[in-house]
Amino acid sequence: MKACKILMILLVAAVFSASRAEAGNRDFEKITGKYSSCRNVEIVTISSELLEMLSTSENNELLKDLDWIKIMNLNDPHATPDIYNNLKKDIAAMLEDGYEELMTVSGGQSEMRIYIKRKDKDMLFFTSDEHDCFTAIHISGKITKTLTQALLNNEISLN
Repeated sequence: MKACKILMILLVAAVFSASRAEAGNRDFEKITGKYSSCRNVEIVTISSELLEMLSTSENNELLKDLDWIKIMNLNDPHATPDIYNNLKKDIAAMLEDGYEELMTVSGGQSEMRIYIKRKDKDMLFFTSDEHDCFTAIHISGKITKTLTQALLNNEISLN
């Protein structure tokens, strides 16, 4: 449950970053395309247009440089262990392409990791909980120190 709370914080935070990076975009796009029709998989894409509207309506300058966000959620990984194991392998392979780990938070049966790929200006969050869910959030665009701090401190919200 703790991981899902962290996930909710990250989802709200993720609404405020997106993608200009073609390489990272294509890699995550391939992964989400591969699993989009699988059972228990949900995919949400937030467009640059919506992010631009949010930057204006929320009066948040950090949103102006963002293009899109893609969120992939696998509910109940134990119901679909093959999908879960293959998804973890695909994301691990993506991470080998220049991503650096920024932070890991572990507690009980849940874990959250944050990676960044500076060259392509990508950021990838993922959380896993042994019982509830596995979620990956791909953000790409102008990833600044200010944006990163705001995301980590949950200073950006939709309220």
